[in-house]
Amino acid sequence: IQNAIGKWLAQTYPIPMLVFFRSAVALVPSFILVMHAGGLGVMRTNRLGAQFGRAAIWGGSNVASFFAYHLLPLADAVALTFAAPLFLTALSYPLIKERVSRARWIAVSIGFAGVLVVAHPSGNGGLVGMGAALACAVCNAVGTLTVRGLTKTDHSASIVTWTAIFMALCALPVLPFFWM
Repeated sequence: IQNAIGKWLAQTYPIPMLVFFRSAVALVPSFILVMHAGGLGVMRTNRLGAQFGRAAIWGGSNVASFFAYHLLPLADAVALTFAAPLFLTALSYPLIKERVSRARWIAVSIGFAGVLVVAHPSGNGGLVGMGAALACAVCNAVGTLTVRGLTKTDHSASIVTWTAIFMALCALPVLPFFWM
């Protein structure tokens, strides 16, 4: 549903507005999670830089996804962003030193071959849209890997909320230039 709504809104509204409002609206359920998890004390972190880094990666994923939805047919954009688990597996050893079995490497290779079958320029902006969808998948994978590290010290409600806060704050300064 979010992808379809993103596609629909990206046809009319500038992407910085979409990123800001997606993040700002996400603050409401995020704060409900924080309160349910034990209150504002859950937000304490000694890793604010890592929280900001995750938000930047997730923000990149959001920007790229909205571009992909705007430039590609929704089915193509979604199919390409489904490459995220493949990138997650491929990046898990270089980034977090998690061993990947031979069977998984074979599965990832077959999956990437499938992505190549799906990845064909269609409509205006096909190559740019494909690049945006794949950038979204890579950011999604790297963002997921950063969560693995953050959950060792920070509560999951804190991670979600800091991401929404930082993404909204980063989008806020450019909002006046793209306001509709």
